[in-house]
Amino acid sequence: MDTTVSRQRRRLLRTPVLLVVAALLAVLAPQTCAACSCLAMTFEEASAQADVIFVGTVTSRDAAPNGEFGAMLDYTFEVGDVYKGGPVAQDAVVRTADNSAACGFPFEEGGTYLVMASSSADGLETNLCTGSAGLADVPDSDLDALGAPLAPVAGPPAADGDAGPSGWAVTRTGWLWLGAGVAAAAVGTLILALRRPWQGTARTT
Repeated sequence: MDTTVSRQRRRLLRTPVLLVVAALLAVLAPQTCAACSCLAMTFEEASAQADVIFVGTVTSRDAAPNGEFGAMLDYTFEVGDVYKGGPVAQDAVVRTADNSAACGFPFEEGGTYLVMASSSADGLETNLCTGSAGLADVPDSDLDALGAPLAPVAGPPAADGDAGPSGWAVTRTGWLWLGAGVAAAAVGTLILALRRPWQGTARTT
């Protein structure tokens, strides 16, 4: 009799323990297990928020350093039309998460897309919530609303550069030359300022 009661008590105690363990596992599960959720935006709102907008075809995919929510991918695009931001290189690289659960955009090699991206210190980035879409899924009226496109610039951004507000890289060599020019101008101005009083005194005597 006592054995039967003990078994029943153990069963009753086991149920809440299992529930607690299940709840902890749900809380501690990686965030990437949850589906991506985006705020609803109109095309106009999405295009206003994007730093760079272009039409391009994916030519390659490469692994990128891990981001906040896990693995990332770098997609290289052959850029056709540039609608916002710039200059944008003919071969532009855009980073996104490697899975849709982390809001990564599922680009496919050979596919052509309207890319809406933000720029950061790491370059251009996009996700499922920015408004990027396959070009075939974008109505002509939306493209017309973006205005007349510009052509991309020749060549990729410099690999050792810092990404500017448009995602275009400025090389460190360029900054060095600019700094040298400013320094030379400052020295020249200082020399002229020091020589003028001396020349005036010489004329008086």
